[in-house]
Amino acid sequence: MQRAALVGLAIASILSACTGTTASPSSTPDRLADLRRPLRATELSSSGACPVDHGIYAAEFPGSQGFAPGIGYVAYGPGPVAPAIMASPEAAALSFTKMAKQDGRALEKIIWIVAPGTVGPILVRVVAADGSRATFMNGSDLELAGPGTYPAGYVYFPKPECYTFQVDHSHGTQRVTLLVGP
Repeated sequence: MQRAALVGLAIASILSACTGTTASPSSTPDRLADLRRPLRATELSSSGACPVDHGIYAAEFPGSQGFAPGIGYVAYGPGPVAPAIMASPEAAALSFTKMAKQDGRALEKIIWIVAPGTVGPILVRVVAADGSRATFMNGSDLELAGPGTYPAGYVYFPKPECYTFQVDHSHGTQRVTLLVGP
């Protein structure tokens, strides 16, 4: 008898919980919210040209680790955060047709270098001159923790275009412009 009463009480308790109002799921706060400044693409010149950045060999960039001097990866932009790409120091330019493809998108390995003294987190996003977005391996945003070298992986470019890497960090916002030509 006592057992039947306990079972009945348990069932009533479960049923009342099921028929009551449901609590809304708690939203996870965006820890990068303070860094989500307006995303702005680099403007094309009056002739329609992409104003690409120039670079230095990655071994020369402050805070770089594991790069050979004078060859290989090139770090672009003024810093304190730089994308390093296997390209020429004269211009941040890649060829869409020569890049590897996955699902119709061209992909390129990019290593990120963060200079000493740069406080993380750091938010990196990529936008084309026409407003479309390139993506990283894990989505549309890349988070870097702070100073060091990050073999962060691949960036997927949907089409040939003038792209801007917008880097938002505690010191402000910087933009690095890269041409993914035909």
